[in-house]
Order: sequence, then C-alpha cells, then structure tokens
Amino acid sequence: MDFVGKLDGVLFEGGSAEDFTFVLGEGRMLPEFETAALGLKVGESKEFDLKFPDDYHGKDVAGKTAQFTITMKKIEWAHLPEIDTDFAKSLGVEDGDTAKMHGEIKDNLEREASAARSRS
Repeated sequence: MDFVGKLDGVLFEGGSAEDFTFVLGEGRMLPEFETAALGLKVGESKEFDLKFPDDYHGKDVAGKTAQFTITMKKIEWAHLPEIDTDFAKSLGVEDGDTAKMHGEIKDNLEREASAARSRS
C-alpha cells in the first residue's frame, strides 16, 4: 500500500511510504491502522484519523492525532503448498518420493539438534 500521514495538514517524518508491505495481525502497525486497511480492495483508498499513543516511540507524534490516506495496491495471503511429488522435487528429492522427503527432513532436524546440543 501507499500511505500519507499529516499532522495539521503537514507531512511528518516517517508518516509516508510507497509500496509499503505489512502483514495484518502481525502487530507491526498500530491497531487503528490495521483496522483501517482491513477490507480495502486493490485500488481503493481510505482516509482516517489515527491518534498516536502518548508513549509512542516517535516523540514528535506521541499523543497527537494524524490524518492518514491509505491506498491499497496489492493483496497477498500466505498459503501452504500441497505436499506432493512436485513439492518434494522442489526440495531436491529427485524422484519426488514424499516419504523419502519426510525422512530427509527428519534426519536433517536430528542432525541440527545434535549439533546444537554439542555446541552448548
């Protein structure tokens, strides 16, 4: 998304970005910002007021209310791949045997755990 934040009509440092990416629910943005972005479709914009917490780390905006305009540019979501022959091949199991893939993963995890224990 793109966003522009202003205090009393004036842009403030760190209040604007283009092609900004974040994950809803991750807590990287203030909850009010995430709520405003929720439900926007690609190409849609929204204006909203956001009051920064009094103890906000950015002292120049702490306790103040900014006016934001956000524009959604792209929406993606995480998805788990199908565990199949193609997936196994993508992990280097040449014949795509998923049982062999599981075995290799288990062996690798056990080797890493053992190495970590010996380093401690």
